[in-house]
Amino acid sequence: MNTMSNIEFKRAKEDILKIISNYSNMTKEDKAEYLELKDAILDIETFLPKLKLTFEKSFELLSILKTYGKKVKRRSPYARNDEAILSEHSEFLNNFAKEIEKIKITDTEIVENKMTWEDALDQEITVVMQREPNLKIKIISPVSMEDLLDFKKNILKAIGAIKASPIPNFDKALKGDLILGTEIDIKKQTGVTIPLDVFVGLYHRDTNNIMYFIDATIKRNRDIYITLIHEFAHRYHHKHFKGGIENPKIITLFQQAVKNEEQCFLDQLPKIGDPLSNLRENWWSVKMSTDDEWILSKITDTKYIYRNSKGFIESFDKKDILLRTTCPSVYGTRNKAEFFAEMVTLITLGLVKPSQKLIADKLMEIINNEVI
Repeated sequence: MNTMSNIEFKRAKEDILKIISNYSNMTKEDKAEYLELKDAILDIETFLPKLKLTFEKSFELLSILKTYGKKVKRRSPYARNDEAILSEHSEFLNNFAKEIEKIKITDTEIVENKMTWEDALDQEITVVMQREPNLKIKIISPVSMEDLLDFKKNILKAIGAIKASPIPNFDKALKGDLILGTEIDIKKQTGVTIPLDVFVGLYHRDTNNIMYFIDATIKRNRDIYITLIHEFAHRYHHKHFKGGIENPKIITLFQQAVKNEEQCFLDQLPKIGDPLSNLRENWWSVKMSTDDEWILSKITDTKYIYRNSKGFIESFDKKDILLRTTCPSVYGTRNKAEFFAEMVTLITLGLVKPSQKLIADKLMEIINNEVI
């Protein structure tokens, strides 16, 4: 059994308590509380490993920090100078200082057959890399067990979806580095400029790295594993596709998908001989109890008339046809790379809407011919 010396232990406790004291005594005139409490939590997390705590004690303290930190993130940043909030922060930090005071040197024991904090992190990452040995995960920031387990759950789900994807060779995109850390640490260590609108993940073409931000405060209205699949789709596009993001066929498809709305509707209006299913949306409601396809047989000034093989007729007002017509421009992506990644993600997860199937089918045809 191995422990810290009394001097090392006392010095480490004093360092953490000094940090807590500095932050808990600040006033609204000193600094912006909304940002500074986040800094306080990061500083405390950085110094905690110096205590060489047992896994159980580390998890206990980090859980307290993370729970309160998430509560703060949900608040509006416009309330940053509110005296009551500052008082609440001070109370939390003072109470946390008391938890630090309670720590005894026996809490720093590294007992045989018990995991250290570092051992626990290594074990969780090993589970992921056993599932996909080509994926190299690098942790460059202090991370709580809660955040790590959240990452593990989402990355394993993303890996499973990618391996089961109908996109050919999509699993090749799993080969490479995935960096786990805070935005500041990732920027400092990689030199990568982080876009202002970054969410949980980012693919960087120059380094071929996928980055996962454990301190992301802005999240899209989607599960994290879907965002990870999207970022792996960017790597797939860049590294495993003829011409990468400059592939001319993808560029043409993207341009077709975001054409102006008026032309889009004109192009999609049904023609004689077209099946009703081409309209994609809600057509099952008129398919009755038969498996027959309904074919457009006549167009009048106000009606589109469909007929099935048994001679039954269904007619629709032109305004109803327009309502059933959905333009590919609803994909609304910023550029060809985002268009490709988003469509690959939807296809992988089986989330392609009927109105998107035409574009998805064309994309699959291109991918099958252009993948490397």
